[in-house]
Amino acid sequence: MINPDLPRRIKLAGVSFDVGEHNTQQNIEVLTIGDFEPAELVLEPENPYDRNAIRVVWKEEFHLGYIPKAYNSYLSPLISSGRHFQACNFKRNQHPHHKTMGVSVEIKEVTV
Repeated sequence: MINPDLPRRIKLAGVSFDVGEHNTQQNIEVLTIGDFEPAELVLEPENPYDRNAIRVVWKEEFHLGYIPKAYNSYLSPLISSGRHFQACNFKRNQHPHHKTMGVSVEIKEVTV
């Protein structure tokens, strides 16, 4: 069971960060339209900004953002212990006066 203090919907952090050959903003624009299969939560212990960083990746390739620090310190040890979580029910967030898009997700625990 996920901590009841974890909100049902989480706005991802780092949504303007470019990873590899894909631009995160382009990934959000394309991949959050309609219903898509869940995205994986990937630990990133080598992250220079946060050793508990959790990256949200769709289809093992498309970076969508990070779980915010306020929640990754709770989720990271659970994932490290072998529990498996996914991000699902994508919702694009965009302010009418800004070009940067965000995305919010629901986190669910799954059995593998």
